[in-house]
Amino acid sequence: MTPGQQRLASVAAAGMTMLAAALHVTVFLNAGGLWRDEVSALALGTMPLREAWANLPFDSMPMGFVVILHAFSAMGWTSDTLLRALGMGVGLALLATLWFVARRFTGGPPLLSLALLGLCPIVLHYGDSLRAYGLGSVLGLTMLALTWDALRAPSRRRVVTACVAAAVAVQFHRNKLAGNALHLPHVSIVDQLDAFSGED
Repeated sequence: MTPGQQRLASVAAAGMTMLAAALHVTVFLNAGGLWRDEVSALALGTMPLREAWANLPFDSMPMGFVVILHAFSAMGWTSDTLLRALGMGVGLALLATLWFVARRFTGGPPLLSLALLGLCPIVLHYGDSLRAYGLGSVLGLTMLALTWDALRAPSRRRVVTACVAAAVAVQFHRNKLAGNALHLPHVSIVDQLDAFSGED
């Protein structure tokens, strides 16, 4: 890609990001009250953690998101507006994550991922909802970028960071098979930890 094309791609990606951010704000302002599954999530989040864990088999909510809702509940942040603001924050974090991942993988702007993910109506609707979809996506993508860093230029710090990111990410994925699959890229690099120099 020529410097001119690179600049054009960066301008286009910045414009798409601003448009997507505006759409997240629009969703926040117009989402209205919580719907059934969101109410179920909030009910889990307001329970004592031991009780929430016991009730987890009756809901598809991953425990990581329950802990976040529990923290919101403990601070009294349970109004629809504040919970919708949490969803919007997650949506905006997803846009930032797309840039982070693109910089790690290609060094360029995330044109394709913004078009397919950042501006996707389904991602906007469900990613900003009071469910774990959005935050699970943010953490999963972050884990992939950090894993790529560890594979591209191995060091103890990068491997540990990638493994910690994976361990956190699986706490926000409802599908156990998909969640466990997030660990697969780390198996080989953990096996080779002793070969790493320890340099950053």
